[in-house]
Amino acid sequence: MIHAIATELADARDAQSYWDVCHRQFEQYGVMSICYGYIPFGRYIGSGKVTRSGFYKSTHSDEWLSAVGNESALDNDISIDLLLRQPSVIYWHDESVLEHANEDQRRVFELEHDLGMVTGVTLSVAHFQTDNVLTGVGLNTPQISQREFDKFWLAASVPLQQLCTVLDYGMRYQYPDGLVHLSPRERDVLSYLAVGYRPHDIALRLKRSRKTLEKYIDSAKMKLKANSRDNAVAKALVMGLIKP
Repeated sequence: MIHAIATELADARDAQSYWDVCHRQFEQYGVMSICYGYIPFGRYIGSGKVTRSGFYKSTHSDEWLSAVGNESALDNDISIDLLLRQPSVIYWHDESVLEHANEDQRRVFELEHDLGMVTGVTLSVAHFQTDNVLTGVGLNTPQISQREFDKFWLAASVPLQQLCTVLDYGMRYQYPDGLVHLSPRERDVLSYLAVGYRPHDIALRLKRSRKTLEKYIDSAKMKLKANSRDNAVAKALVMGLIKP
């Protein structure tokens, strides 16, 4: 399966092109929409703050995004909560996952089912237990019934998990700017900060005012969802957006 799209992946011009190649292949297996998530540091995750701690890219419907909220899309997803604890595969139609769910997680679970997101899986690709990050993919298979899903997953799980790994590799290593779009100047500033330059020295090197430099830093912090300058630098390094 991967061999079949290798040429297309190699020809991808950017993150979106790479994503589109993978998405078309997912569709060949009956996966109609996906959500890819990336959390750089587990220790920065607070209760109900997954969306603010990480990054995601989704092709789920606008109705779904409107219902769960763009700023809190992943916060009350019981699948994400379970993945944070350990690497696993979560089946969307398995109501036993609600055993330890809170009220908000139950609400989102029921809301997604009402939207037709009944069958599918959420699986981890990289995990804090072995990596510095958590990445995972949610696969929506609305055309597969609950009765048929076990048979479907038995036949398709290996190629789909391989494809999730390919998608993760592209988003993390080949096109890290696919989730966070830093400007060239923001990259320069963070790179200088990463090697120990003080803001005053960076402003002189870039021939910019200190006020303008602070705007670059604030903009980078916002894009990286960082609570401090050091946190922004750390995230940019881990995500491969700058080089040490």
